[in-house]
Amino acid sequence: MEPKVCLVLREFSTYNRAWTQILRNLGIDYTLCTATSGGAAANIQTPQGVFNASSSDLRNYFRQFDAVILCDNTNNLSATSLINYSVFWMSWNTPEDPAFLFFNPHFSAAITDDTYNSNFPSDFPIIRPNASDLAGTLYAADGGSTTGGDPLGQTAVRARGACVLFVAENIRAHVQTICATHTDNIPYYWRLNPPLHSALVNANYAHRVAWNGRAGEILAVPAPPISSEDTETYPADCVIAYRYRNIFWLPHAMGRSQRAVNLWDMPQLAQPFLFWLLYGLQRAGVRPRYKLPVQVETDHPLEALDNSASPPYTFKQQCDFLLASWDWMREFARRKNTAIVNGVRVGGRERNTNARQHWAIMYNTAYPAEARAVAQQVHQILVAGHREGTTPCGPHDHTIGGGDGLWGSAVTTNYKRHSGGQRGAPNNAPIARGRCCVASHVLPAGVAPETAVTVQIGDTEMVEWDHTTSGAGDTFDLPMDNIHAARMIVEGHIDEMLALGFPDGYCAGHKYTNTAGNNSGGECYWQALKEFGFRGIRSSDNCTGINIKRVAPNRIWRGFHLVGRYPIDNCSSGALFSRGLYLPSAPSGGDAVRHFLLDHGSDISSNWTSQQAAAWRAYRRLLCQVAGIWLHCTAVELSGAYFHPNQSLMCVSLTDTVAPFEGWARLGVYDTPHYNHAVEIFTNMDAIVQLLPEYLYWGTITDVMDLREKVMVG
Repeated sequence: MEPKVCLVLREFSTYNRAWTQILRNLGIDYTLCTATSGGAAANIQTPQGVFNASSSDLRNYFRQFDAVILCDNTNNLSATSLINYSVFWMSWNTPEDPAFLFFNPHFSAAITDDTYNSNFPSDFPIIRPNASDLAGTLYAADGGSTTGGDPLGQTAVRARGACVLFVAENIRAHVQTICATHTDNIPYYWRLNPPLHSALVNANYAHRVAWNGRAGEILAVPAPPISSEDTETYPADCVIAYRYRNIFWLPHAMGRSQRAVNLWDMPQLAQPFLFWLLYGLQRAGVRPRYKLPVQVETDHPLEALDNSASPPYTFKQQCDFLLASWDWMREFARRKNTAIVNGVRVGGRERNTNARQHWAIMYNTAYPAEARAVAQQVHQILVAGHREGTTPCGPHDHTIGGGDGLWGSAVTTNYKRHSGGQRGAPNNAPIARGRCCVASHVLPAGVAPETAVTVQIGDTEMVEWDHTTSGAGDTFDLPMDNIHAARMIVEGHIDEMLALGFPDGYCAGHKYTNTAGNNSGGECYWQALKEFGFRGIRSSDNCTGINIKRVAPNRIWRGFHLVGRYPIDNCSSGALFSRGLYLPSAPSGGDAVRHFLLDHGSDISSNWTSQQAAAWRAYRRLLCQVAGIWLHCTAVELSGAYFHPNQSLMCVSLTDTVAPFEGWARLGVYDTPHYNHAVEIFTNMDAIVQLLPEYLYWGTITDVMDLREKVMVG
């Protein structure tokens, strides 16, 4: 039986297309239905007709689906109407009825509709929120501070932290969690009525979604602290997710806004709460056709910052923590059967010899010998991992295009090319379009000279001659807007990767790389990359540094994948490196709290030195923020989340580099809590993958491209 769900919404002006994008990527069929109003008297418009919300006709219509999803939510507990019509469905509980998924549902005591109140189940065990008595009907979550804006509408910043214990699975995971909120912009969890819950737990109930065979089940609660430093605790009657018969009462899953979920929306509009949609679908027994591959990439797996950046560690110390971290990441990839794709900074052999270049940090004798020795050990881990499939590496060039990579500028001045090959020195190779360019099917015989070359322009094969060429020298100004420059650059990249000891230049069998500045260069570079065997490349929607090209709307160009991107570093690029979770003296974007705007009501910064719990609060929020963005890449965009190891790890303890976070019990270089970004985000995502075995698995970029071809093409 093919998976099939029904989504019910009020109006398309606030409908988030991510609902259906996720379902398409999972291969789950769906039907959209709309309610004529938010009241109990509403009709539901379906493809098979208009039915009253309480009618047996609608109930029979719903029975064809595995689950019915309510898409609407609100941040105002004083509202008197939103999904009042759904109250009837809470009593449709026979084995023939589908599961109903209510995400952050509005069931406030402010609803005065007599029909709603008289039909609301008297044995429902979650206390209805009351805007006039928030403290008596809800539990303020995540410190109870006010969010800088509507917490339900946040995307890539301002996460609210939650470590959640999933009861049946006995797994802890950090996922963004808001059960309710009000105009005060404070996140809340629900309050349970223990006697009603006890009665449901002791009542037998037969339905495919009742794993325990009981009418009631607590699905998730706030996880108890693992450290005495962390004082954020909740009473025993605090609940995050609940199953009432076949009704799932779940936290917020999707913001209410009209988003197209296309290349223009990315990367500012992530859907960081979508974990709860995946969890709800799995618990409802909806089995997708396709599982989603989880993978992650890094940029610059081996580099070091010099004194001009004022890093807290020496060259050797930077290489030391990279060595320990890469040893850990490679072993993680082995255990989980995943591949961590890495963009190796090339260009260091010919064009730039500073320590941020992969080649230079190993071979430039201006750097200390002991640092270069450790750098070579890191490199050997990467090469060995490339060969075994755990750390495949590809070229990533910041030495061209003004530092922005492929077609990052109109011309790369003083471009120094590689030696040998078809386009390397001393060969006289074309570097710009020919003065003459004629379609081959109309070109008269004998007109083109022997030096003419064939190029592809759009769908047409063209014959070109009278080119600007390189001459025999190795240094010249290189125009970047043409196929000839693209071929020369790509050939040089592969040549340097081979010289570094990698067996190939395109991430082994994945035939992929992530490019500098996320600039994929446009059609001429895509064509050149295809000619050299590449299948895909990571790309921003604006694929050049000079804003004159856009990627294909579905991000696949003639079978070549333009994989989206989303950074998950714990600092901004302008800050150069992370000072950890929080450092009072850090520059703008220089720590995780500043970068992701996690300091709600100054409840971290004002308490950092006086309350040890502030560090745990920052930790929870950071992990929730990163997990939300990473899941958005995985489930909505089928794109690539990535981070920069050196910059994100600049806050670790050198004596316990890969140790887990333990608050103030283990300190890093700034005498603030040690935090290893790679260890923490990988470990947390692994918990999420374990929670969702029907929906997620550790995969590779090849798996991502395979899935993209199934759901994006044809």
